[in-house]
Amino acid sequence: MYDHVIEFVKNAGERLREKAGNIPDIGVTKDFLTEEDLRIEREFGELIKTFGPDHRLFAEEEHDFFEMSDNVWVMDPISGTSIFMSGMPHYGIVVSHLVKGVVKFAMVYDPAMRHSYIAEQGKGMFLNGNRQHMKVMDERSPKVLLVVSRKWNPPALFARFAAALTEFNVYRFPLSDGISYAYVASGKFDGVIALTKDTFPDFAGSLLVKEAGGIFTNREGGDIKPTDRVFVAGHPSIHAKLLQITQKAVQDMVR
Repeated sequence: MYDHVIEFVKNAGERLREKAGNIPDIGVTKDFLTEEDLRIEREFGELIKTFGPDHRLFAEEEHDFFEMSDNVWVMDPISGTSIFMSGMPHYGIVVSHLVKGVVKFAMVYDPAMRHSYIAEQGKGMFLNGNRQHMKVMDERSPKVLLVVSRKWNPPALFARFAAALTEFNVYRFPLSDGISYAYVASGKFDGVIALTKDTFPDFAGSLLVKEAGGIFTNREGGDIKPTDRVFVAGHPSIHAKLLQITQKAVQDMVR
């Protein structure tokens, strides 16, 4: 089953490589929607129907209602659509499989780099087939990604986090949420604070980070839920500090 999913995602990724930077925005009720967002989601929905009648899809474009089932597939057909449309790299396709509410499989695919980040519960996290672990970080200057959706108030939040994250090297640049988690899981960064508009890439990110030896929680310090919008992930030695900073920064903001 997972082999079919991996093949589907990689094939879709090859199409995105060819179209990146040369595709129109067809969004009417939302910004940044392309024909590929819709095509990937629809075709993936058809694929999971072959896995059994209880397989449901929770995805960004046309399946954004979380339907309870023993088997739920969570998808962001293009994580970072605006990045994809601009022709810049590091957009992604993100898929995860929940069995009775527990994330069992996750894949984040970076078409521009042809990097495939895959995790299965209890089996580890792999980048193009090579086992990944969160590396021993430089405790003098941990590298942390700050990802804030436009649905929040980015200027105000950036100011709050800048004042609170003085002991960290903080990075902000165009990067899909899914790829952000993959970068943490593969040791390129030590942590990420994500304030999101949805949870489609975050379910996958939770398993990638955990299987690489890191910690992933929502703003309360618990497991991810479909209604969550604040996440903290990172190396075990800094997660608690990042979570404390995040809780204080967003305590008067409800999302």
